[in-house]
Amino acid sequence: MAKAVVIYSSKYGATKKYAEWIAEALSADIFEDKKFDVKKFADYGTIIFGCGLYAGQLSLKNMLTKNFEQIKSKRIAFFSVGLEDPSKAKEKIISLFPVVVKVFCFRGALKIDDLGFVHKQGLNMLNFMLSKKKPDELTETEKDILAAIDKKSVDFMDKNAILPLVEFVKE
Repeated sequence: MAKAVVIYSSKYGATKKYAEWIAEALSADIFEDKKFDVKKFADYGTIIFGCGLYAGQLSLKNMLTKNFEQIKSKRIAFFSVGLEDPSKAKEKIISLFPVVVKVFCFRGALKIDDLGFVHKQGLNMLNFMLSKKKPDELTETEKDILAAIDKKSVDFMDKNAILPLVEFVKE
């Protein structure tokens, strides 16, 4: 297996935790995106990017696409962490990339008291929109979000969720 690196961006800690689990499972190096020098891409045969999915935005998308020419010959995986159903999140993420990478999606955690102002406002707006729906019109993810808002927190993190990514890297 080629030397691997996990590069992540994490606002509230869930993505960092998944990145740590992945790095441990693969004996890979791990860096927060702000501390990674893109010149070091040359040192790795496998590059794994990970970040949260917030309102359809991925913070590491630019790092991957701007450096794609430098890394296109390497094995590349991208994982996102969020509350959305992983299969639906995966469809969204694949549509965001102008390059071909292997995409994995994991469910994260939410602690409302830890959210920044913008994310709290977005959650309030989402809560308002979802509260207008009839209960039988809500998706499972939307029900989970409403339950999390009521409880002020939710944690869907699962260490076993990383296994398909780990297997992909080890192939």
